[in-house]
Amino acid sequence: MSTRTGVILFIAFAVVWILGLIAINGGFAGAGIIVPILLIIIIAASGLASIICRLILMFAAFRNDITTGLLFLFVPFYSLYFALTQYRDPNREMIIACWLGGSAVMAIVIFIFYYSLLSNMFIL
Repeated sequence: MSTRTGVILFIAFAVVWILGLIAINGGFAGAGIIVPILLIIIIAASGLASIICRLILMFAAFRNDITTGLLFLFVPFYSLYFALTQYRDPNREMIIACWLGGSAVMAIVIFIFYYSLLSNMFIL
């Protein structure tokens, strides 16, 4: 991974964590609707990136063999095994990081979003 990519990823994660701290501390009340829309955009972008990278991996599994493709689809954690051991591509690390990182960012931001909504509705 190049230095530029690392800096961009660091900034993206820093923004997500800062928004999370704002959400947990109840800072959305004064922000109106702008910050929840930003969170929805982050959720959509990270989910889309994760889906695209998973489709790239799935097509590679089916190109490898039909059995590998079916295992990729139906056996839990085989997709991770395939991505780490059998998938060969010049952009392998970026695709795997995008797939797993996009899923993680989406899960974290969804938690932050719903926690902030619940904490504003019910004083938690």
